[in-house]
Amino acid sequence: MTNTVNLDWNNLGFDYIKTDLRFISYYKDGQWDEGALIEDNVLKVDEAATALHYGQQCFEGLKAYRCKDGSINLFRVDQNAARMARSCRRLLMPEFPEERFVEAVKKVVKANEQWLPPYGTGGSLYIRPFMIGVGNNVAVRPATEYIFSIFVMPVGAYFKGGLTPTNFIVSEYDRAAHVGTGAAKVGGNYAASLLPGKEAKERHFSDCIYLDPLTHTKIEEVGAANFFGITKDNQFITPYSPSILPSITKYSLLWLAEHRLGMTVKEADVYVDQLDIFAEAGACGTAAVISPVGGIQNGDDFHVFYSETEVGPVTRRLYDELVGIQYGDVEAPEGNMIVDIGGGSTEIAVISLGGIVCNNSIRVAGDDLTADIQEYMSRQHNVKVSERMAERIKLHVGSALTDLGDEAPEDYIVHGPNRITALPMEVPVCYQEIAHCLDKTVAKIENAVLSALENTPPELYADIVKNGIYLSGGGALLRGIDKRLTDKINIPFHIAEDPLHSVAKGAGIALKNVDRFSFLMR
Repeated sequence: MTNTVNLDWNNLGFDYIKTDLRFISYYKDGQWDEGALIEDNVLKVDEAATALHYGQQCFEGLKAYRCKDGSINLFRVDQNAARMARSCRRLLMPEFPEERFVEAVKKVVKANEQWLPPYGTGGSLYIRPFMIGVGNNVAVRPATEYIFSIFVMPVGAYFKGGLTPTNFIVSEYDRAAHVGTGAAKVGGNYAASLLPGKEAKERHFSDCIYLDPLTHTKIEEVGAANFFGITKDNQFITPYSPSILPSITKYSLLWLAEHRLGMTVKEADVYVDQLDIFAEAGACGTAAVISPVGGIQNGDDFHVFYSETEVGPVTRRLYDELVGIQYGDVEAPEGNMIVDIGGGSTEIAVISLGGIVCNNSIRVAGDDLTADIQEYMSRQHNVKVSERMAERIKLHVGSALTDLGDEAPEDYIVHGPNRITALPMEVPVCYQEIAHCLDKTVAKIENAVLSALENTPPELYADIVKNGIYLSGGGALLRGIDKRLTDKINIPFHIAEDPLHSVAKGAGIALKNVDRFSFLMR
């Protein structure tokens, strides 16, 4: 049953609100069931469930956003799916398939769409996937049965006051062990933070700064968020440790800092006694997005970064970029790969945020395919063919595959002089033999695409796998080339809607929007 939503969207907190439907799936006898959307928000588990006694549980947190045009934006949900799978592996829990994870999230968000705060309110729909071991098991071993579930709720800003600097205090407690479960999103890590967090708030700090558990000299996390610092020489630095949860927000900021702001970025040790190198600092995560750090209390020393009252300029830019992407107001750093097979060369480019991230160019293209056909007809059939005739052969029976199935063209009759006697010849040519003669040249294009993929940043590589690779230029019309490349590289290849004119059309669009594309020469 769908209920009428009556909330003050502009004044939402970060508290549980029961929404209409949630997703639930059960694991039993070595497999997950189909799952379903249900109304009941109460779980019934055995008193001996491993989640209750041995902490066999993990969860995720992500958000859905209402865009200005009314559409719904999910931010990097595939990364949450992958991280939850890693958490499951750490706790010997069965992974919920990542593709099903993404689809289940979409179903729950769609089913509770009326709970999504309107655009402009600053609110969002918080999404909580979780998994618990529910098999009755008193011995210390993995459960045999599990529940995977997803619920959602409307939320406002995690920290009251918006993008306002707050102060933190270094804790004497450890959040997680050095090679324990710190890098997994499990409840035990958060349970360990409750007491130090309470003590910090009692001393009028927002939360704790946790140091590395081995030496207690390096910053690891800020409460339940990751730490980042902006150095005085314009570097974006964030800690790296096996006990830090790899924040999806943090890695998004790393990418934006490097590619959008032109900063040097790195994951490195951040020593608590060397904070003077930083001009700004912040905490980041799904819930908080970015919380500027005004100052850090470390024993008797209180270090102030940019200001206790004002947000630093770099932190502000990063926040605006990230939130703009989340709400659909800023172009997202989504990766797309284009392979343009022209006459004289094949151009391969990965494009993101209106710029070329990496590219590859080879002097192998349509002219080489034509030359291959000329050489083959001379060698195999002893007939001379002109460049024009070779083009006709390529047009009528050219193929990148030896098996086109129902799309196979009829044999093409080639007319030409015998290369020895000069007498006229009439030779039928089938697409299979042309596919064989073009094989080496097509293989060179394959290798060039693979080389470009090797140089593609991982975060954009995932986008390319999801979106596929687009083929343009005359070479894209070669029969079966999209299927051959798909089978070879295991990424979907799509032929552009108008491959012969797509480059020219794209150039026109770019020139009309020259200010948006940094790669264009001015």
